[in-house]
Amino acid sequence: MACAFCGRPGRSREHVFPRWIDRLLETGTRQLEHARYGEQGFDMKRSGPSLDFVVNRVCAECNNGWMSEVEANAQSLLTGLIYGQWPGPLTPAQQWTLSLWAVKTCLVLDLTQRTPSLDKSTRLRFRQSRNPPGGANVWVAVCEEIGPPVTALTVNIELQSLDQPDAQPVKAFYSPIKLGHLVLLAAVLPTGLAADPSPSHTPWVRRIAPMSSPLVMPPWSSLGSGTHFETFADEFWRGWSVGSAPGVRRGT
Repeated sequence: MACAFCGRPGRSREHVFPRWIDRLLETGTRQLEHARYGEQGFDMKRSGPSLDFVVNRVCAECNNGWMSEVEANAQSLLTGLIYGQWPGPLTPAQQWTLSLWAVKTCLVLDLTQRTPSLDKSTRLRFRQSRNPPGGANVWVAVCEEIGPPVTALTVNIELQSLDQPDAQPVKAFYSPIKLGHLVLLAAVLPTGLAADPSPSHTPWVRRIAPMSSPLVMPPWSSLGSGTHFETFADEFWRGWSVGSAPGVRRGT
């Protein structure tokens, strides 16, 4: 089997979430939820005592090389945020580190689906550039409750052109993740597109990709619980206004 990120033959057990997060959050149930909306939709949850969620579509060289580096570079920052320990304003470098980790995790979560939503070229470009690809959108939020310790959703989205309603919809992928008190909402849209949240959702989130100026953290509104996170994550993408390319809207 060819590696999903470099195309070379070979495969290994790539953990969706690194084992150090499992050790960090010692107690409580880990939950992974796969959700798809629209035709052939489903909502499936997997729960267990550990974060042994793996994909077998990544070669050992990528797994133990650049992907491991992305994890190592983000570990210190993520550890504090997971426990709700905010370092003050997030610098552009910290935003880049956090968004790079979120996009890498989003791309791996896409591979947990039988048919990934994103094409191979998106993963190849990400591996080569080590930068969030064009069309990557990442927001950060806060959850008051640490439990459930880990929740991740995968959502396939279709973007339909208003100018060409008969054209094939363009695929996008959205993965909201809750790790303790930290919430990351990551989406990969076609290159050149950006999603703007509904004004009713902006008090809860701050965008970190595309990168913005340093953020004051928190003091925005916090999501109250894990249940609130799931409800908000679903409503959030449905309220997007997708721009930068005229005549495109979110599909239903």
